[in-house]
Amino acid sequence: GELTPNEPGRPGATLVINGDFVDFIRVMGVPKSDDDFRRWSDLLAPLGIYRSPADLKSAIVPTECKHGLRTNDYKSVWKLAVAIKGHEPVFEALAQWVGAGQRIVILKGNHDVEWYWPAVRNYLRLRLASWSGRDPLVEPRKTLPNIVFADHAVVFDEHLYIEHGHKFEALTRVVGKPLLEDRAELRLPFGSFFNRYVINHVELGYPYIDNIRPGENIVPVLFRERFPTALRLLFNHVPLMLKTIPRGYYRYFLLRVLPFVVVLSVPVLVAATSFRDQIPEVIDSFQNLGTTTRTDLVGRALGFLAEGVRDLAWLVLSYIGTQLLAAFQLRGGGHGLERHARLLFSQRPRLRHIVYGHTHDPRQAERKGRWFYNAGTWIPVIETASASVRHDYTYTYLYMPSVKGELQDGQLYRWHDEAGRSEPAPIMHRS
Repeated sequence: GELTPNEPGRPGATLVINGDFVDFIRVMGVPKSDDDFRRWSDLLAPLGIYRSPADLKSAIVPTECKHGLRTNDYKSVWKLAVAIKGHEPVFEALAQWVGAGQRIVILKGNHDVEWYWPAVRNYLRLRLASWSGRDPLVEPRKTLPNIVFADHAVVFDEHLYIEHGHKFEALTRVVGKPLLEDRAELRLPFGSFFNRYVINHVELGYPYIDNIRPGENIVPVLFRERFPTALRLLFNHVPLMLKTIPRGYYRYFLLRVLPFVVVLSVPVLVAATSFRDQIPEVIDSFQNLGTTTRTDLVGRALGFLAEGVRDLAWLVLSYIGTQLLAAFQLRGGGHGLERHARLLFSQRPRLRHIVYGHTHDPRQAERKGRWFYNAGTWIPVIETASASVRHDYTYTYLYMPSVKGELQDGQLYRWHDEAGRSEPAPIMHRS
């Protein structure tokens, strides 16, 4: 549902983190030592989850050791703890923010659906409260109101609507209810399975793979730039993923990958069949080498050479075919979310501002006094090739001032880390 987090007369500012804040699916490390399991057990206890180190150790299955923990609430808490340990300055800054009386609103994206779990939310609250100098067991009422979570969207003053936007893309929306049938694990979008069983391993040789936008371009870009890696993806990782993903995702998956399998395999099979048919002739030629005239020997050699060239041509055709298919499947980043914003504007006439994220494509567009924004991303963006990293599309954020309690039109800013300051991002579209 929606949430209206602001209160009349409330002082201070509100920081809205619009999804994909903590990339849970990328945390592949699992507890290993006895100390790890003791720490895991200790951090769960204040959350009302009581599991002994032995119970936690027995709960890890072999596939998790290779691909990371699953999405149970207690396992998601461990992954959040790992993320916090790796980025302590970020979370200390957030603790200072809420400690000063400001508010944080966190929405779920497709990379952090684990915020669904109350235990995960409460673990962040306790950690931020601890850092801000408060005792969470004594004064939780001073901390909890400053850290708000929303499952879907937030609305301020009936005029500003904020949503991550992943539900509009087949690759990233959850199909079905949030929980699996056993209600112990989350139902992940297809893209999360792709990240867990493919991207996390492929990126060891191609670090920028998860920065490709839109996500549908990942396979085409791999075939264009990392052909051997793409082959390993098809024949090593894809079969494993097919055993793991829910059947509801098969159709989408096969529509994107099956064309590459066909274009790649058919010429190879033709060449292999031709080569197989030549084997008896080669054997016969060697067996009758002593009785074969020089003219016949030269003729057969030229014939074998011609057959080899033809087989090689089929293999080259396989490569060229995948390159052409990759070019055909590449899609521009586009502004599809703006179309959904226009529809929402028509459904809610009181709205003046709509903010999405997800696509990593910063944008601000005005139409008849109503604004659509995309706050962009803080990681590099690749559109059609790793040579076209869009650093100009990073470190952007949306600032919306409030005058006498009324929200004003916003402005996209871009943080310049080298200069240590922000300045307006030169992105403007009017229609």
